[in-house]
Amino acid sequence: MKLETFYQASGRYRTAFGRIPGAVSSHVSGILAIVRGGWSADAQRRTLFAPVLLGVGIGVFFACPEEPPAWVAILPAPLAVAWIAALRFHLPTAHTLLAECVLVAAGLTLSIARARALDTPQIVSETPELEIYGRVRDTEPNARGGTRITLELRHLEPWKGAVPRLIRLSTAGQVEGLRPGDCIAARASLRPLPSPVAPDSFDFGRKLW
Repeated sequence: MKLETFYQASGRYRTAFGRIPGAVSSHVSGILAIVRGGWSADAQRRTLFAPVLLGVGIGVFFACPEEPPAWVAILPAPLAVAWIAALRFHLPTAHTLLAECVLVAAGLTLSIARARALDTPQIVSETPELEIYGRVRDTEPNARGGTRITLELRHLEPWKGAVPRLIRLSTAGQVEGLRPGDCIAARASLRPLPSPVAPDSFDFGRKLW
């Protein structure tokens, strides 16, 4: 008797659980039908989604744990070719999806191009004493009684790597008479931008960069 009751209960549970995939499939189909209907109704206004999709691509760039490699910037080209092919062979669903992918990839490409345009060589380790030539951009006193000079670099010697655009030189004493636009030569060692002294603390090096 107990065994029969157990089998009856198991059968009811199997029946109940068997209905779940059908119910889920029905709901998913209903949602997709609503999306398709809305998309068809908005056929004349789809271009308004272009800025949104570009923004999605830009968001993907900032969501990456590290900067994407340069080759990712060519993704819009093959996607655009596939989009033209879908348009040529009258594949409306593929054509729509590929158009969205092209816009997202274009947003990612714009982000990569902007980041590369703003990129600048950096000093990654302390250098030996170098001959430094550059143009003064700004001067200000520092907390130790010296002068802090922001310099637009023109030349480093001896130096074989790429030259950073800007450096800051700190002198032991006050330097009088320097004005923005003056060209100077100096001997100094260069150090990389400082890292935070503790996790999640103020990143002075990032601010300088």
